[in-house]
Amino acid sequence: MGPDDVLRFLRNPGRLYSRIGLSVRYGLRLRKPRLLLRLARSYAMAVAGMRPIRTVDFAPSYRCNMRCEHCFAAPLADPSRPELEPHEYRRIADEADALGAVHVAFQGGEPLAYPRLAEVIRAVDPGRFVVSVTTNAALLDAARVGDLASLGVDMLTISVDSAIPEEHDRFRSHPGAHAGVMRAIDAALGAGQSVCLNTCVTHATVRGPGFLGIVDLCRERGLKLTVVLPAFAGRWREQFDLMLSEDDRRFLDRLMAANPFIRRDLDANYLRWGCGAVKEMVYVSAYGDVFPCAYIHCSLGNLREEPLRDVLRRGLRVPAFAGYAPRCLAMEDLDFIRGRMNVTAGARRLPVPFAAMFPEHADAPPPARRGRS
Repeated sequence: MGPDDVLRFLRNPGRLYSRIGLSVRYGLRLRKPRLLLRLARSYAMAVAGMRPIRTVDFAPSYRCNMRCEHCFAAPLADPSRPELEPHEYRRIADEADALGAVHVAFQGGEPLAYPRLAEVIRAVDPGRFVVSVTTNAALLDAARVGDLASLGVDMLTISVDSAIPEEHDRFRSHPGAHAGVMRAIDAALGAGQSVCLNTCVTHATVRGPGFLGIVDLCRERGLKLTVVLPAFAGRWREQFDLMLSEDDRRFLDRLMAANPFIRRDLDANYLRWGCGAVKEMVYVSAYGDVFPCAYIHCSLGNLREEPLRDVLRRGLRVPAFAGYAPRCLAMEDLDFIRGRMNVTAGARRLPVPFAAMFPEHADAPPPARRGRS
């Protein structure tokens, strides 16, 4: 059995829907031997307690062709600040590599609307990472799928929020958005690309036909589904009526147990379940600010001013980030949302500095160094 046979087997719908199988299917890239070695190294670092990071989310731009109900990114756009240049992405990727990262993800805004995306992807040296692009799919056709694959992109994460076309289009404020998603899924699968769907569920939608229809679609087509809960940032900053109830969470837990292709970010850590912010994943803004995650709009530091290692050490001063919180801090932990994230309400400029959100940790001594020296 050659590499192509193995890949066809791993992509066969109906197979390998165990949690381990899903991770292998979406993370193993036989055509990237450097990545395979780095995966082994990073897991060894995790077992040894060296706390490697796993994922770096990049937002190369906040340009977008839609105006979605739940957008958290639009308030981060700041035309007065220069966006990171490709050579800066290379340096940041090198620093992330040294800290164990195996996955780089590009989001936005809409990354396919960013004219220098190809330069940036080349700059991170995609042969050493699993590379994913999160897109609303409006600009994703067969030719673009091929271009991304040739750059070394391994996975397309397509945002779709309802199986009912009218609901999705209304949520995205973009007529025809759902039809574009369906065409993009066909184009990506037809080209042999790995596809993951991202779906935001709220108290009003988690049991509804729009979300359950997406679950059915993923089951039928052999797709991974990442469920995203309402993040109380951006346009949904204080809409707490969208939060899932305890009954909603139990329903979602049962649904995930019955359908192992459904995941949450809390499932994706190396060894432990829970919130991986700062410990295993970070978000880098278009201007070089490092956030704990895409939804916590606090800068731990800027990568134009200091190395990633030092920025992460600062973030790990915060107990909520040093441990694995059992619930998403930005989506489920009301104490954290109201006690910490509320400082962004009314802020004249985002992100807010570390000292504004975590004043008691601003001058604390840093924790022990992580990863390799």
